Amino acid sequence: LEQSIRTDELTGLSSRRWLDTCLAGAWAESTRHDVPLAFLMIDLDGFKRLNDEDGHLAGDEILRVVGRVLQANCRAVDVAARYGGDEFSVLLPHATPEDAIAVAERVQTAFREAVAGVRRRMPLSMSIGIAHVDVSRPVNAAELVRHADEAMYTAKSDAGGDAVAMRPPDRGPRLTLRSAS
Repeated sequence: LEQSIRTDELTGLSSRRWLDTCLAGAWAESTRHDVPLAFLMIDLDGFKRLNDEDGHLAGDEILRVVGRVLQANCRAVDVAARYGGDEFSVLLPHATPEDAIAVAERVQTAFREAVAGVRRRMPLSMSIGIAHVDVSRPVNAAELVRHADEAMYTAKSDAGGDAVAMRPPDRGPRLTLRSAS
């Protein structure tokens, strides 16, 4: 029962509930011991169109691909989770901003390669937003998540999707790190 509460059945990733529990602990450690902490928010570009045109079974297969990609490209200490729908997240304790960027780019590349073998007719990609305690300076765990979400929307809108963006400090310029488009 505990395992089913912690795990998203479709993807095999952590559930949102378990992610929230882990985030609270990681935030407490980060603030108490000045430990680096990063959070990735991931959204699939073109997923709604895939579901509309090919159906939910095809969409479910893509969600399972994301689960495999995240599990293969994250450290054991990281918490990769299905955030909701076609949104995913990765909690990266003890990760520098450069570590977080490397993980995001590795995940994005691996997804692109994995989905090419499954989907040929319709392009799918990922937009990834990064927030880091030392860069965006959130005041609590909820704000860390919000900063990653804002960066993800920057990757989607400003870069046109298939990009990685990091949330800068307030009033700083938006920083898009990589765009494959």
